[in-house]
Amino acid sequence: MGNGHRILIVDDNADAAELLADRLRGVGWAVDLAHDGKGGLAAARSARCHVALVDLGLPDVDGFSVCRALKGEQPGLHLVALTGFSDPASRDRASQAGFDRFLVKPIGLREVVQVLEELVGSPS
Repeated sequence: MGNGHRILIVDDNADAAELLADRLRGVGWAVDLAHDGKGGLAAARSARCHVALVDLGLPDVDGFSVCRALKGEQPGLHLVALTGFSDPASRDRASQAGFDRFLVKPIGLREVVQVLEELVGSPS
C-alpha cells in the first residue's frame, strides 16, 4: 500500500486508537494497533513499522520504556509520543527517552498526517 510505510498506534484507549487507525487507513496509511506496552513492542518487532505513535500512560509498560526499548532495537524507527500532558517536564522526559515528536491529546487527523509526512513522506 502506498509508499510501504507502516504506522503502529500503541494506546490503551481502544476506541480512540481504532478511530485514529481507521481515519489513517482512510487516507492511505498501513496501520497496526496494540493496546499496551508489551503488545506494542511485539507488534513493532514483527511488523517492522516505520513510525510508532505511543501513548505515554500505558497500563503495563509505560510509553517511555517502550520508546527506549524500540530505539535500542530499531534505531531508524520514528517514535511519536501521545499524551494528555503538555507540561515542559513531560516534553523533556519524552525527548530524553528518544521520542522524535510529541503530540498532545486530543489530536486531529490533520496534525497526525502532517507529522507522519514530515517523518516518512506521504502514503501514496
